Amino acid sequence: MRYVDQAIDQAGPQPQLLDTKAMICLFAGNPDEAARLLEEAVLAPNPDPRYLFHLAAAYYRKNDLDKFRAAMAKVRLDELATTLLTEADEKLLAELRSKSGS
Repeated sequence: MRYVDQAIDQAGPQPQLLDTKAMICLFAGNPDEAARLLEEAVLAPNPDPRYLFHLAAAYYRKNDLDKFRAAMAKVRLDELATTLLTEADEKLLAELRSKSGS
């Protein structure tokens, strides 16, 4: 976390840095902070499709199911299929797809 915070201090709140920090927060059990960071990251022009997917995960983990469903409905699964996902992302995506019916 220290390194991503240093990067944000130096480069500003770049979407990829916000996403990285958000995923650290999410896996550390802080989905509220993850959602806040990802809500900012998805506002970037042409955001990486992983940001919305990660936002859906944060909403799911904080039990905000209406926002989770809305975010999952916007996730571009075709773009995610051609995007490099970590093993953790692949497991998370499978979990969320089973919960959303996508």
